[in-house]
Amino acid sequence: MGNYPCILRTGERVDADALYEEFHTICARDLTSAHQGQTAWSGVRIFDMVGADRVAELPLLTELLDRLGRHNVVMVNYYNMAPHSEQHEHRDQSGNLLFGISRIHIPLRTNASAVLRIERRDYHLPVGEVWAIDTSGRHAAVNGGELDRVHLVIDVKRAPETAFCFPRMTAAVYIHLAQFVAIMAWKLARDTVLQPRTIADRAHYVLRMALGKAREHRA
Repeated sequence: MGNYPCILRTGERVDADALYEEFHTICARDLTSAHQGQTAWSGVRIFDMVGADRVAELPLLTELLDRLGRHNVVMVNYYNMAPHSEQHEHRDQSGNLLFGISRIHIPLRTNASAVLRIERRDYHLPVGEVWAIDTSGRHAAVNGGELDRVHLVIDVKRAPETAFCFPRMTAAVYIHLAQFVAIMAWKLARDTVLQPRTIADRAHYVLRMALGKAREHRA
């Protein structure tokens, strides 16, 4: 959509080896299928806004989240993609700039054939680099290599501590978000007829995001 790439290389780096060792020791055994029917893509939820919280088990992750501001963190997951696997192209409501959220991706293990496909352009994310993605853009993941790809994924709210994870709000960004709203409105109308059960789930998520932002303004 326009010149807005929906991905940002922040320039920040982390100690990926140490974070991976912590994940592998404490959480790797808890990986489960991250999407129905896709056993090659697995994940483990560490934190979310509806009750999951394993952060205290992971001291190195705790330090990273403290630098971001724990009150700014919406969700934390580790994801593993098996060799020669692919995640289909899609858009998300979570990790979405429209709701003031950005999705941080930090590769802890990867290979040269592992890419994120954002707005139909491929990006290889090197180990330890911190990237930010706006999931309102079309995105997919491909691991074409022989090794697992492990990413630490953190959704954060816009705040002074997380400003480096958000794009400048240019005309291209506003045009993209307007187009995204139009696409979602069309899908909502379609699913009201074809998949009415999905409407309640989407409405609940949007309401939760709206209430969260309202609480921020009152605070």
